[in-house]
Amino acid sequence: MCSYLLTGGFHSAPDRGSPDGHWYPITHSFSAESDSDAQEEAKRFLEDKYSYSSRDKEEFRNLKLVCCREVDLG
Repeated sequence: MCSYLLTGGFHSAPDRGSPDGHWYPITHSFSAESDSDAQEEAKRFLEDKYSYSSRDKEEFRNLKLVCCREVDLG
């Protein structure tokens, strides 16, 4: 099992308080058995929280999925 960290940014739609919209950070950490499982979890998170598949890809920036493996020093 490996730990993963999904990072990036999401652009909100313009509104009265922000005519140009805002960039908000995305951070999500989780564990998964494999890289393919981690990719599925990241896509599921983006879809559930940000409706990723129905939005323009320009509304997201610098999406990265980083894997951290624990190594025994002994």
